[in-house]
Order: sequence, then C-alpha cells, then structure tokens
Amino acid sequence: MNTLEEKLNLLIEAYYGLLEMDEYDLKEYELKKLKDDIDNFINEYNINNFDFESVKNNICLKTKLQSLLIVLNKNNGPLELILLVKRRLKDE
Repeated sequence: MNTLEEKLNLLIEAYYGLLEMDEYDLKEYELKKLKDDIDNFINEYNINNFDFESVKNNICLKTKLQSLLIVLNKNNGPLELILLVKRRLKDE
C-alpha cells in the first residue's frame, strides 16, 4: 500500500466488509471505530473527492472481508471478530 488512495480504499473496503458481519454482536461498536478511523484519515490528509460508492458497489464481498481482516490484524482487533471473518472467508 503506497498511496493515500489505496490506504483509504482499504479502510473503506473493511468498513463495508464489517457491515456484512451480522453474526458479530459488537458490530456497531467496531463500525463506529472504523468510521472514526476513516474520518480521521480523510481529515489528516485533506482528501475531498474520494468515490465511496464505487468501493461499495464495485468490490466483491470476499475482497471487502479480506480488507477487514488486514485492518483488524493491523489494529489488534477483537479475536472473536477475526475468527468470524476467517470463517466467513472460508465459506465464500
């Protein structure tokens, strides 16, 4: 991941991947944390014209879940969620 756009893309893919994890009880808490990370990234680097809808609509679920797994591992995310994502990826 070299460019700011790629890093932001990874965070947004992870966010949309997390939206699909209905089996995780604390999903709303983790969504809030991830949304805050995205907002902080956008504010820190003054990114104004990123196309969020293209990430939402044009990226497959498996890629979103893989991005979520990367972000969770980088941020020491909850082990329960990491295991659920791995199981979901295996089923995809």
